[in-house]
Amino acid sequence: MSLTLLPEAAYFENAGDNPRNEIRFATRKLLARRFVGVTAFFGGLTLLILFVFAILQSLSDGVHFELQNIGAQIESERTELRKLQIELDRRQAPQEIFRWSDGVLGLVAADEPTIIRVDPAYISASANVSLDTGTRSSSDWQSVKTLLTDAVSSRPRRG
Repeated sequence: MSLTLLPEAAYFENAGDNPRNEIRFATRKLLARRFVGVTAFFGGLTLLILFVFAILQSLSDGVHFELQNIGAQIESERTELRKLQIELDRRQAPQEIFRWSDGVLGLVAADEPTIIRVDPAYISASANVSLDTGTRSSSDWQSVKTLLTDAVSSRPRRG
């Protein structure tokens, strides 16, 4: 058994002539191009999806920031409401009302109770007068004012 070595050109000479090798080479080239194209498509799609997520995240952050500001404003208004409620309670306290009436307004406390005599005709005339402040009209107030004026003027003066 003997081995013979052929020249290098003989090995490559037959490789190019084989149509089967050319088909394999063309198929591989086509598959490589398709693979690169599909990879580029999915890479671009991934970048587009990331860009959309970035936009949605920035919009979400903006809304979150606005909600935080609104929450802070609500809390500030609640604190102010509490302060005003405390001030209102203080102003409506009996001691405060007495201080205002005695000092600032110059009202004088009565020495003895005052009895106001009202005729039954006035009482029946004022039966339809609503004392609810939400439904009182100016005519209701005028009729009550008239009744009180008439009752006080008919009172005998102390001498």
